[in-house]
Amino acid sequence: MQLRRGARETRIAATERLPKGAVASRAHFLPNEIAMPMTSTARRIAHALKASSAHSSRRKASAFQSAMSMLTCYENRAGKNLSSTRRTTLERAKEELRRLFGHPPVGRA
Repeated sequence: MQLRRGARETRIAATERLPKGAVASRAHFLPNEIAMPMTSTARRIAHALKASSAHSSRRKASAFQSAMSMLTCYENRAGKNLSSTRRTTLERAKEELRRLFGHPPVGRA
């Protein structure tokens, strides 16, 4: 493996890596208090995400950006395993989040 001048190799030995479960449990993109509404309606998901992002002390961006990031991350982690009805619900939750935070709706092409 060739490295650029001045670059260092930052490989971690397999024994030092965290198991997948440990990484997921340390991730804070989807707090436990909003895990229950994820089985609910778009409106409940949006309200739960808004409350969670507003009360979070870990965020670096605005509450809106944080809430949208949490929702997008959840959507991306589910990947192909996300059913079409669930994907539609999450898209509606995004629209609801935009409405709650006073952002204009995104036009569809």
